Amino acid sequence: MTRRRRIDPDLAKLDERTWQRRIDQRARGLGARTCHVRRAVMSGSGRIVTPTSDPGFPDLWCVFETGRLVVFECKRESAPPSAVKEAQRDWIRRLQRNPGIDAYVVRPSDWPHVEDLLIDAAGTPFGGHVTTALDLLGEIGRYRAQGFSADQAIALAATSIDTTGSAVT
Repeated sequence: MTRRRRIDPDLAKLDERTWQRRIDQRARGLGARTCHVRRAVMSGSGRIVTPTSDPGFPDLWCVFETGRLVVFECKRESAPPSAVKEAQRDWIRRLQRNPGIDAYVVRPSDWPHVEDLLIDAAGTPFGGHVTTALDLLGEIGRYRAQGFSADQAIALAATSIDTTGSAVT
């Protein structure tokens, strides 16, 4: 039996978009640059698809001046566990393997932990370099532009950033 978390009734009512906006506003308030891929289309099968990425691409990316990158897949409180698709889980798992990146599936009941994570990311540098997470995202983008799949781009980009926070030349 899973233990239910106590949650503010107002948080429990948040839809996914409003929940994501709350995280985004807090991250920006702490100095983060944020990214949410907004362009989504309805496919012929009736599924919503974001054509700029592979399926499951996480909802919100927050890059802090400290070089920390925090990535969130946002779900409403009432969403069943099956609402987190395998492709979404796979993105989160792959991102979690990279130093300096925190990646999570979060619900409104996670707010205290999300807020603590954002505050920590804003104040704790990764490798002492400001651009580490930005370098990694840039590398991923460059490999994607060359036609590599997201999986390949992440793997290639991870090898081009060393754990001291400096780009490998």
